[in-house]
Amino acid sequence: MPTVLARDEARYDGHPEPGQAPENSCGWSRFLALAACRNARFRFLSSAGAEAATCVVLRVRRGRRMLRHVVAVVPVGRTLDLVGVARLYGGSSAGYVPAETAESLTGCAPGAIAPHTDGPGLELVLDQRLRDREEIVFADVRPDVSIALNTDDYLTLARPRTAAITA
Repeated sequence: MPTVLARDEARYDGHPEPGQAPENSCGWSRFLALAACRNARFRFLSSAGAEAATCVVLRVRRGRRMLRHVVAVVPVGRTLDLVGVARLYGGSSAGYVPAETAESLTGCAPGAIAPHTDGPGLELVLDQRLRDREEIVFADVRPDVSIALNTDDYLTLARPRTAAITA
């Protein structure tokens, strides 16, 4: 017979309490649904550890002209090579976008950006250091949850461009 859990013991079901915004209803839900449908190997972790990856949204320009927006998947704590990202996309400079722009492009708040893109308006690039790992741990899911995703499965699902974009 099933047991009814007390409210504090219940697992998070993705639905917010009345009057509250969802914790992360952006791209992570879609990405995890896709991963599950494609039988990707992933697991949930309570903490990310030192080997985690994060996603940032960048703007690449050539002179004053905006070329494209890029979601960069990089190891936490590494320095992003903005000049290298600009060169990778044929630009002369790259920089971080404001939080409002990142949210409008991805549907996610900065610090919770999923490691994939849905539309043609965003490019996706993965740092080469992450490609060489057996699995990539993403710390951006929720403050208390991380996801370890098999690297080969991630590459198949997200199809990112891969380059050395950190120093």
